[in-house]
Amino acid sequence: MKSLLQFLHQRNSAPRLTEPAPSAAELRDIVGAALRVPDHAWLRPWRFITIAGERRAALGELMAQRLRQTDPDADAAMCRKMREAPLRAPLLVVVVVRL
Repeated sequence: MKSLLQFLHQRNSAPRLTEPAPSAAELRDIVGAALRVPDHAWLRPWRFITIAGERRAALGELMAQRLRQTDPDADAAMCRKMREAPLRAPLLVVVVVRL
């Protein structure tokens, strides 16, 4: 338990992740661990969606489009930042739940 707590206290977030993305086996392990977390709000069932490759750019376009719809004052820099956000990692894992 001490080593787990030590690990959690020493972790850092990386602003940009690089290739390679987790393998299919690694992703199964990651999702398997995520499925074991407490679910006090009873949000199950949930789904995990992976987004990789060119689909990340397509997601970025959708995000920038939505920003322009919801914030007419969004400037080009804000839209570019939103469009490029999904490209900061080689693989995105989206958790979807119906509330």
